[in-house]
Amino acid sequence: MNQKMKEEIRKIIAVMVQQVVDHVPDYGDFTPIMEFFDNPDPLTTEFVGKYGLKVYKMPKDVVPDPRKRYIEAAAYIPSGRYKADCNVASGTKDEIVATMQTEAFAEQLREIYRELMECFEHYD
Repeated sequence: MNQKMKEEIRKIIAVMVQQVVDHVPDYGDFTPIMEFFDNPDPLTTEFVGKYGLKVYKMPKDVVPDPRKRYIEAAAYIPSGRYKADCNVASGTKDEIVATMQTEAFAEQLREIYRELMECFEHYD
C-alpha cells in the first residue's frame, strides 16, 4: 500500500483512540463510534470508495459482558451501498485503546484493508 494509505490509517486510528477515550464508557451500552476516510489509492478506487473503522458493543443477548467492546474494519464500494467488514480486535475499553495505539495494529489494519479491497476486486 502506498504512503498516503499509511498516513490515512494513522490519522483514523488517532481520531478513533480519542473518540473511544471521550465517548465509550467502561461499562454498558453506548452509541457505536465510527470514522471513515476516502480511498487514497487511485489504482483501486473503482473497487473501494472509502474505508471505515468502528468501535461498538454487541447486544446483551449475544455477549452479556458489559465491558466487552469490538473494533471493526470495513471497506465500502464507491456507491457506499455494500461493504466488506471484519472484527479486528476486542476487549475492555482500556484494552482496545492500548491495542489501537500499537504499531502492530496499524500494520494489521493495512493488511485487513488490502484483503477487504480484494473482496471487491475479485467480485463479479
